Amino acid sequence: MVQEPEAALETTTNFNWWLILAIIQFITIAFLFYRNRKLKLALVNPDKFDELKVAKTSDINMTDLMDNINNSRDDYKILSRKCHPDRFQNEEDKIKADDLFQEVSLHKRNHAKLAELKIRAERELNIKF
Repeated sequence: MVQEPEAALETTTNFNWWLILAIIQFITIAFLFYRNRKLKLALVNPDKFDELKVAKTSDINMTDLMDNINNSRDDYKILSRKCHPDRFQNEEDKIKADDLFQEVSLHKRNHAKLAELKIRAERELNIKF
C-alpha cells in the first residue's frame, strides 16, 4: 500500500490549517480576557481600595443584622398602625403621633430604633402593644 504523495500532502495541509485556526482563536480569546481584566482594574478607584480592605476586616454583628432584616418589618407594621395620627382625637396627641409616625416611617428598617420608638409611643401616647 503506497500512498500517493498528493494525498499525504493534502491531509497535512488540512491539519495545519485547522491547527493555525485554533491557535489564532486561542490567542484572540487570551487577548480579550487580558484586556477585560485590565479594564476592570482600571475601573477600581485606588482611594476606594483601602475602604474595601477595611470593610473586609471589620466585625459585623450578625444578630443585629438578622434582627433588622426579620423583625423590623413586623415592628414597622405594628407601629405605623398604632401611631397613625388619624387614630387620635385630641390635637395634642395628634401632633405627637404625627412626629412619631414620621420617625417610624424614616427608620422602618432599623430594628433598634423601632424598639426605642415603641417605648416612646407607650410613654407619650399611652399605647399598649
